[in-house]
Amino acid sequence: MTIDRRAFLKLSSAIGGGLLFNVALQPTAVSADVSSSFQANVYLRFNVNGTVSYRDTKPEMGQAVSTGLAMVVCDELGADWSKFIVDRPPLTSKMEISH
Repeated sequence: MTIDRRAFLKLSSAIGGGLLFNVALQPTAVSADVSSSFQANVYLRFNVNGTVSYRDTKPEMGQAVSTGLAMVVCDELGADWSKFIVDRPPLTSKMEISH
């Protein structure tokens, strides 16, 4: 049996779409523990009170890079800026130089 290119594309699209539709309809059992916050990664934490904490590790030197990055993250998450917390860790005041 030989299959031409057009028939192959139609068949593979139908199968791929069916698999995608099947995966989208699968029920997901998510146990939400509302007593603790969700730490998505090193930079993002979703708090119980509805705020989002963003850990900014870039030092600010007056160019507003930290604020710009935080605003981009907030916009991409679709979060409310008034509930967005930017956590800036303190920079160490002394440098250790190893010889």
